[in-house]
Formats: sequence, structure tokens, C-alpha cells
Amino acid sequence: MKQVLTNFRTHLTELIVVVATILSPILPVLYAITFLVVVDLIFGITASYKNKESITSNKMSNTISKFILYNLAIISAFSMTFIIGNTIPIVHIVAGTIACVEFKSIGENFFKATNIDLIDGLKEIFKRKFKDK
Repeated sequence: MKQVLTNFRTHLTELIVVVATILSPILPVLYAITFLVVVDLIFGITASYKNKESITSNKMSNTISKFILYNLAIISAFSMTFIIGNTIPIVHIVAGTIACVEFKSIGENFFKATNIDLIDGLKEIFKRKFKDK
């Protein structure tokens, strides 16, 4: 039995190394999207707490679903580059779209938590920054 467990661990470790090696070009993108989902979760919980809303398992499962689906979409886009070639930056397009959706969601939750419109605030900062130059 001990030999079976040792073989299992060895093969599992080898599988993890192979998968990590294959996905290594897109790991920074996966980390960035995961970061955005976590930030959205934190602001969502903060907004719910401030507005005295209950945090339900349904809302939490939406975050888990987003995390899984977003990462699968990026991995699928990366897989497509092997089929259609690297002529279209499909991983960047998919990641950019997901990031825009998450930024919008973060902005909405930030507004619910602080009553400050994050998107309008960033627009004003950029207007002032580029107006000075």
C-alpha cells in the first residue's frame, strides 16, 4: 500500500509540473484575473456589510463560478493559439474583456461600500493628469 501511495504522489507531482510548464506563459494573466476577482469579493463583502445585507452562499458561489470560468476562458484562449497561431492576441483580448467586467464590478461594489464613484474619480484623475501636459 505504501508503494502505491508513493507512486501516486510521484505521478501527481509529475502531472502538476507538466501542467505548470505548459501554462507558464499565461500564469501572470491568471494571477492578475484572480487578483481582480479577490478584490471584487472583498469590496462585495464590504458593501454587503455596510448596507446590512446578508452574505448568502449563492452570492459566494457566484465568485467561485467567476473564478473558474474566467480561468477556463483564458486557458481555452491560450489553447486556441496553438490551433490558429499567434497572429491574433486572443489571450490578451479575452483577459482584457474579463478585466473590464471585473473593474466595472469592483467600481459598483466600491460605490456601494463608500458612496464614491471609482470610475468617475479615475476619469477626473486622468483628465487632470493629461490636461497638465
